[in-house]
Amino acid sequence: MRAPLRSVLGRRATAWCGLVAVATLAACNTDRAVGPSADRTTATLAPGGVANGDVITGPLTTLISKTALTWPTSRRDALVRSFTVRQDSGSTLELPEVGLVVQVPKGAIPTAQMTITITALPGLAVAYSFEPHGTVFRKPLIVQQNLALTSWAGNTGLSFIGAGYFANDNQVNPLTGTVLLNELLPANLIGTRLRFAIQHFSGYMVSTD
Repeated sequence: MRAPLRSVLGRRATAWCGLVAVATLAACNTDRAVGPSADRTTATLAPGGVANGDVITGPLTTLISKTALTWPTSRRDALVRSFTVRQDSGSTLELPEVGLVVQVPKGAIPTAQMTITITALPGLAVAYSFEPHGTVFRKPLIVQQNLALTSWAGNTGLSFIGAGYFANDNQVNPLTGTVLLNELLPANLIGTRLRFAIQHFSGYMVSTD
């Protein structure tokens, strides 16, 4: 029998709170949260887009908490879909229900053929888990999120939008939409579509702070 939603989300929220405590203690012991491979990047946006400003991107030495873009209503269940991808042809992976498109270029995957599974996580956050976890690609994959299906639609008060990487699903608080990130990513906003490149799996989210 499936556990009640509140119970499942509550356990995930509790695990997330524990991670916050660990991240906070780690942050107290460092003066700079940006790793040596990070740089300062200004996102390139189309006219009329929301400017990211001068944002720090790259791997982080400690987890940082970011507010995710949210869905209009909390998602009760995860949306899971698997795709077979060939190295010699590439592929376009789509979850139209949530407005997600992932472009896998020819020659990007590390083997001749592999199955990629994408999960739109339950809860408020616009966040996804990608498998196989730990996969590193030969060429970047391009992720595109249609913001018209999120709480972004019609909200002109948000001054920033970007993307981030998290290593484990329990870094996402399903009740509040807050995410503990391992890496910040530069993103390009064109109209209502946010695009960003990823080089490896596991989880990615859209951030509004």
